[in-house]
Amino acid sequence: MIQNRKTYLESILEDLAGTLLAVWFWGRITTELTTLSESLRLIAVLIFHFSRICGLLAFSFMLVPAFRNGTFLLKRTWIVLGIAILSSLGGAQSWLLELALLLIGLRDFNLDRIMKKLFASLLLGTVFILFLAAAGLISANAIERNDGRIRQAFGFYHPNVLGIRFFQICSMNLFLREGKRIRFADVFICFFLGVFVMVAAHSRTSSLFMIGLGVLAVGVLAAGAEQKRSGGTRVLERLLKLCPAGAVLIPAASVAGFLWLWRHTDSSLYEETIWSRISQTAAYYEAYGLSFFGRELYYRKGALRSGVERLYTLDNGYMYLLLGFGVLAFALLLSGQALLLLKTTLEKRWMLLVILVLHMAYLVMETTPLKADCNFFLLLLADVLWMRKEEETEAKLEYIADRT
Repeated sequence: MIQNRKTYLESILEDLAGTLLAVWFWGRITTELTTLSESLRLIAVLIFHFSRICGLLAFSFMLVPAFRNGTFLLKRTWIVLGIAILSSLGGAQSWLLELALLLIGLRDFNLDRIMKKLFASLLLGTVFILFLAAAGLISANAIERNDGRIRQAFGFYHPNVLGIRFFQICSMNLFLREGKRIRFADVFICFFLGVFVMVAAHSRTSSLFMIGLGVLAVGVLAAGAEQKRSGGTRVLERLLKLCPAGAVLIPAASVAGFLWLWRHTDSSLYEETIWSRISQTAAYYEAYGLSFFGRELYYRKGALRSGVERLYTLDNGYMYLLLGFGVLAFALLLSGQALLLLKTTLEKRWMLLVILVLHMAYLVMETTPLKADCNFFLLLLADVLWMRKEEETEAKLEYIADRT
């Protein structure tokens, strides 16, 4: 959150923490490489460990002030941290604990400035991998699909990773345009990268979401123009106000809805349409069941209605969160998302609202948006956790209104 007054030293430390955090995320992005030569593998290892050191320093710069200002004396801190620790131990992964520590450390930080630094790290990391692939220093990593089509990853270890990075770029670019006039180029980037990923990488999920983001950005622009013409709230804005319902409907549809479809219908009729997510969800649920703090998940075999068995990873992000990290973590994270959507709606930040809903919908098809380095918007949960002061929120909204 943003304090009204900060000393010069506090501002310097905040910038340093944000920069170190960006370097940590940059290191994670740049090590999403394909097979490397021995010399390049050494460089990648050095980048990875250097970025981890930067990450540890970033946590230090954020959490030390949290100790000093009494953040760790608050009940909500220990509720979030306790659930994150127990669920991370159950799921045998650290990303949920990392997210909890970030949200705690960001209590007194300017999120807008940090998001700009993270966007820069995203661009640099993505361009770095694309450059290495174009220069022939790493494998472009072409993967052949079952139907014979070639999926290009352009240096990333999987085409879907390329897709999520491009979707991040489109989303962050529109988010950082908040308070400014969205340009034709901003919308064109969404459509261009969406079509490019569809044609070259055949990553259908990220492609459709980028194109959908472009369409909805046009809708947000139209809603603003409609309100100015009429002088009041009109149809498009009323439709946008329905978006917070997605915090309940999207997870329910992808967990309870998928299980119901698997058990009571012939899901082979639409299984291919959503790329086997229904059978994945059913196979993992029947194998692991529910628990309070989750458990480590392994690849499972799932039988399609045709009788064919396939080895599945669990791509449904909501079922992955529910089974791998438990009921409490599932309820905590989705409650935070629901409050964030409601807060964003009340503030009439329509572009951000659209982006948040799309990221929630993306979780139906992938698990990557659960991780902060693949979904920077998770850091905005700090606004909900610490409930920014009313005057700070009003100042932000006045700034956006003046620049629109």
